[in-house]
Amino acid sequence: MRKASLKNVTIIELLVAINRRYSDITALQIKRGNEFKGISYIGLGRRTSDTSYHLKKLGVEKGDRVAILSESRPEWSIAFFGIISCAGIVVPLDIKLSDAELEFILNDSGAKCIFVSEKFAETIARLKPKLTYLESIICLDKIAREGILFLEDFKVPENEVAHRDVYPEDTAVIVYTSGTTGIAKGVELTYKNLLFEVMALNNYIKFSPRDSFLSILPLNHMLEITGGLIAPLYVGARVTYCDSLKPTTILKLMQETKTTTMICVPLVLKMFHGGILRKIEEVPLRQRKVYAFLMGLAKFLLFFRVRAGKLFFRKIHRQFGGHLRCFVSGGAPLDPVVEEDFTLWGFNVLQGYGLTETS
Repeated sequence: MRKASLKNVTIIELLVAINRRYSDITALQIKRGNEFKGISYIGLGRRTSDTSYHLKKLGVEKGDRVAILSESRPEWSIAFFGIISCAGIVVPLDIKLSDAELEFILNDSGAKCIFVSEKFAETIARLKPKLTYLESIICLDKIAREGILFLEDFKVPENEVAHRDVYPEDTAVIVYTSGTTGIAKGVELTYKNLLFEVMALNNYIKFSPRDSFLSILPLNHMLEITGGLIAPLYVGARVTYCDSLKPTTILKLMQETKTTTMICVPLVLKMFHGGILRKIEEVPLRQRKVYAFLMGLAKFLLFFRVRAGKLFFRKIHRQFGGHLRCFVSGGAPLDPVVEEDFTLWGFNVLQGYGLTETS
């Protein structure tokens, strides 16, 4: 990623730049059955314009709140970029929220529109009479239900201006976090906040067009929005969405997509760690002794800043696809034993720590 002056960068310029630069390369994809369904960078730009234009037609003005309630998928990102392209403010919602919590947040934020997946369309339709400000429900899937609009029907006419100008100090996202009180509070983050995170993350991870990113965390978390969506897209990387936290499903996708980077919670790393140790326990005693010797040697070499784990434990690396550059762990403390073992096996494990309030 090229260094940029945050003072002079707007999110619209960012979107235009990535679409022009990477064109037909796959930007986002998800596996449906045995096939990957994806969208290119130029396709993402087109769908963003379609969505932005129709939000304006629906009466969304600059600064109006628009919510998203859906599992992570390419359409989530289309909705996200469409909202910010028309200068709306994104309110990403946790799919695990109760009806009462959804009602509170949608009313508290004053959300004028909401994007939903088919799974949550019925919930929002049922709550709509209680939602003071909500005017439109837009479904990411085509379903048979009156009173709901469909994302795939959005098309911008030629020669129409789809976007509005935004500035670094404008609010881009309102993230609701309960903190220690149990009462959800909306945290306003600006475009400058988002872009700062993108630049800071790239200083550590160094994303490139060769990267294949596996997205497994909900997109209502800021670390996933910045590190798992905007940062990879800005440099032309590919993002694959995984709809399961089962280790076997994740590992299979990592192998198929040649994953290089993944943000996860410590529990996922702990599950991987436990699975690897169980396999080691199943091998003959002689192989276990070889493993113990290599672990000791890897630990010794680390004192001299020599990382030999990738050479010693190739079979473990192949389980993760053989191309992994790093895990980024966040959201909770990481078990030191898990971190040490992954380091000795030759993996880079970065720990992300932050507060939503400070982006």
